[in-house]
Amino acid sequence: MSLILYFLLLPRAAEFILYKLKEMGKISQEDIALVMEEFEDLDVDQSGTLSDSDITHAQSTEMKK
Repeated sequence: MSLILYFLLLPRAAEFILYKLKEMGKISQEDIALVMEEFEDLDVDQSGTLSDSDITHAQSTEMKK
């Protein structure tokens, strides 16, 4: 296996933590789905990450409520 392929297949820390918590029965798939839905709502630019502008947008939206 090439080194690049090896690193592409490695789970990121967050993925590993979710896997272990689910395996241990600490969280359910429904818990994960709810958190992912919240993440997707916050990820305004749909980049797959929460950028400064996403956070700023969320804060300004929350202040208007």
